[in-house]
Amino acid sequence: MNKLQTPERIPIPISQLLVGLAIPFDVYTRDGEMYSHLFPKWTHFSDAMLKNLQQLGIETVYIEGDVSRIEMYLGHKIEEAPQSEEQNRFSAYSRKKQNYHQIEKTLLVDKSLFIPHSRITFSLFEVGNMAFTQVVEASVNRPVQIPPHGFRVKGDLAIRIEDVALYQDYLHAMLSSPALPAEVKRKSRAIGMKENSKIMIREVLSSPTDLEKISQVAGAVGAMTEAVLNNEVDARDLMSLRNHDLYTYTHSINVTVLSISLAATLGLPQEQIEKLGIGAMLHDIGKSTIPAEVLNKQGQLSEEEFRLMQQHPVEGVRMLEGNAEIPKESLLAVLQHHEKLNGAGYPLRLRGNKITAFGRIAALTDCYDALTTPRPYRYSHTPYMALSLLTRETSEREEFDPEYLKALVKVVADLSAE
Repeated sequence: MNKLQTPERIPIPISQLLVGLAIPFDVYTRDGEMYSHLFPKWTHFSDAMLKNLQQLGIETVYIEGDVSRIEMYLGHKIEEAPQSEEQNRFSAYSRKKQNYHQIEKTLLVDKSLFIPHSRITFSLFEVGNMAFTQVVEASVNRPVQIPPHGFRVKGDLAIRIEDVALYQDYLHAMLSSPALPAEVKRKSRAIGMKENSKIMIREVLSSPTDLEKISQVAGAVGAMTEAVLNNEVDARDLMSLRNHDLYTYTHSINVTVLSISLAATLGLPQEQIEKLGIGAMLHDIGKSTIPAEVLNKQGQLSEEEFRLMQQHPVEGVRMLEGNAEIPKESLLAVLQHHEKLNGAGYPLRLRGNKITAFGRIAALTDCYDALTTPRPYRYSHTPYMALSLLTRETSEREEFDPEYLKALVKVVADLSAE
């Protein structure tokens, strides 16, 4: 093989990407002179990913990285990723991130969405590269004024858990201020609703036996459903956009918004949509019973760990069924959000008509949001790629309801529209 002399992006056919192994370089697609980042270095390349590229009509990709590693890879002299070092770093990050709460950064970086001369009393941390870097130091005794242009950050923003109450005070003051421009009140209300819901779900997951906290979910979902159906807020503004890995409470809000929007598109009545939304909001509450080292594990789970993970829908139902504020129908979304129409899902391996409408909707929205969520050392799908993958799994494996998938495509298109 000829020696590669430059670190420039090199075109290779997708057939040279080795299924089942980590890719030791960055992978791009190209459209004219523009490159789009497809996979970060050390992505584990699976057969499903290869098939998805083929379905999208991508025959050639462009690789960039250490020349010697590229040569070894293309020569099938495989060098394994430094797994132990990465795993240790990821484990440390997973432990640390429990001390932080991810917030909607547009409230602090978009000058149209905050009140001029507003001050914050909580410190801000930028999330990136599996680290939390302080960008603003503030407290009740030493508040910091938001700059006229907003804070300049590239990554996501987080605050310390102990500052959540101060953040809520800021949200309330901002949303109730007469100085808030009328043209942004609708957007600000949606963001405030989302942010308060994230805090509520984080508290529920932290104290899953607190019946009072769980009961608050019904009211929050009812308000969210009414606001979306009456066009009082834009569903796009309720979705949590993030550049970095998943917090369960952020995922729960996204699945709720997608489920409400999908159910409305399918024509379900408002009462049913609210019950579905409650189940969607609480669909992962059973994960609170799973040890953190399993929940945050990087890489493939062992058989025992996977069996434990498969029980979280059952555990969720067990935790919720005694609460009179949670409708029985809502529990169907909790129990069935990992079931597949072909019987390959879990925990009950239900098939076909045994899976309810709530289960079918929750399964689709849960899977879609998971596919589009960035994780350390694992790329996120674009909305188009995620829907393409769901389409293939529906047509070839009959995992999802095709009519519901068509409706989800419309929902995603509406959320993506300018």
